[in-house]
Amino acid sequence: MFKAILVTTALAHFKLTNPPTRGFDDLKEFTAPCSGFPLSTRTPFQFVSTLSITSYHSTASYNTSISFSQDPQTQSDFVPWGGVVQCTLGNCPDVPFDFQKAFPDKVKTGVNATLQVIFNSPDGILYNCGDITFTDSASSLTNSALKHFSLLPLVLLFVQ
Repeated sequence: MFKAILVTTALAHFKLTNPPTRGFDDLKEFTAPCSGFPLSTRTPFQFVSTLSITSYHSTASYNTSISFSQDPQTQSDFVPWGGVVQCTLGNCPDVPFDFQKAFPDKVKTGVNATLQVIFNSPDGILYNCGDITFTDSASSLTNSALKHFSLLPLVLLFVQ
């Protein structure tokens, strides 16, 4: 059992955990978009939500893109947004984003989207996606938390 866990960890690159990834296969992570996985069940996602990623590399970074297409099939279906986030082994900082402020004409309750993480690792560029439906449910993040998060201004500047 220990050998199986060791091999799995050695092969793993990264995994999008919030929202849940469409699918996970180390060998497919090099395939854009979305590691080649088809559209999956959409997860309710609040206007202000946190992206969570687990990194299996000692150092890496990622950036993000979003598609409002009902079933994005190519990279041209996605729009880049957000800043570059640095990761270390097992740790990518959870990044809160206010999607409604960034995309006021598009983000409404019931709107479907796909979030893509583009992970720059020592192995190359890797991809994971999460399919979501926006909801206006109260967020657990406070205004104070958002004001003190250093990447939020980068997100808003990049999108404008």
